[in-house]
Amino acid sequence: MNEILNIFNEPSPNITKIIGGNSEEEYNYLIKKIYELLIQRENTLIFNERVPIPTNFEIISLVQESVLRMNLYNIKDEEIILTGNSFINNKIKSGIDDILQEVLNNTNFKSKNVKYNFFIKQIVWIYEIINKFDWTIDNTPLIVFYGVVSEEESYLLKILNIAGVKIVNINSLSDNNFLNGDIIKFDNALKFMPIEVRVANSKEQTIIKRNDNNEDIINTWAKQAKDEFDEQLYKNNDSVFRP
Repeated sequence: MNEILNIFNEPSPNITKIIGGNSEEEYNYLIKKIYELLIQRENTLIFNERVPIPTNFEIISLVQESVLRMNLYNIKDEEIILTGNSFINNKIKSGIDDILQEVLNNTNFKSKNVKYNFFIKQIVWIYEIINKFDWTIDNTPLIVFYGVVSEEESYLLKILNIAGVKIVNINSLSDNNFLNGDIIKFDNALKFMPIEVRVANSKEQTIIKRNDNNEDIINTWAKQAKDEFDEQLYKNNDSVFRP
């Protein structure tokens, strides 16, 4: 389990997929441990089941006006500025040129409007997400996508990864291969449940094990997670006073 938890704090901006699980009980416990880690980590976004639909209507309107003047068959020659950080913006533009250009050229869109709307959505998505990160601190920007990544979402995540965002996809089901990256794959595909359900379930499940005196100890996954966290905290930090 530590191998998986360490992934979230590794500085390299790679793509990692955690697919399937061993059992419902272990998976609930793992998700709870990951969730506890993420809510304390800076520069982190969690997408629960999907990337949120763009909601900044002012930006949507501005992007629509700009995109309608673009030649989508050759966006490499178009100027696209989505952040004030020129270094990051150049990476984003490189991702757009490499990934979206291929999609625009090789996808049979139902109409010109559908094609433009696809591109507009991707651009607004990138704008809204990339500007939520602080690029001045040491913590690598991280997106954790919990659930099955759609093909449309995979384009976005790939571009953000090119820009320097670390991507981790946690999917209890099978892999649809839209997102390429390092993969940790467990033996079983498990029923999909929202994060909050997995975390709640981990509080209810019990663990029965024996101590050194051969006595049964009834514990919960949540308490075990806290005990392990406390033990690691006090072990690695001499200045922390154990109450």
